Amino acid sequence: MNTIHSGSSPDPCQHRILNKASSIIAPQLRKNINSSFESITFPKSWKHAEINALLKQPKADPKDLENFRPISLLPFPAKVIEKAVNRQLTRFFKENCTLDPFQSRFRSNHSNETALIAATDYIKIIL
Repeated sequence: MNTIHSGSSPDPCQHRILNKASSIIAPQLRKNINSSFESITFPKSWKHAEINALLKQPKADPKDLENFRPISLLPFPAKVIEKAVNRQLTRFFKENCTLDPFQSRFRSNHSNETALIAATDYIKIIL
């Protein structure tokens, strides 16, 4: 739970309070998450997000709606379960070598730059 970003959340309880009480909360939250995995369901109360509009660029014109992007603020338990699912899927894909070597998006230590370098290297090889 300590690795969850402390950004705003629609939860009435503040993130730092939840982290300080993690030894009390974690067992029940773990039980709920495991139950969610086993039943292949996601609690409805965790699906409700608060949507905020954020300026794409600090100096962008706030009068132009095109200069905004939506940000979904999920409840704290949803953030925890999202992170758990991400870890399990990442581990599965790594262990089973199911990711394409050119897959860079949504992978840690990969970026547009690493994708371009890999593509450039591949083109050099085939030429």
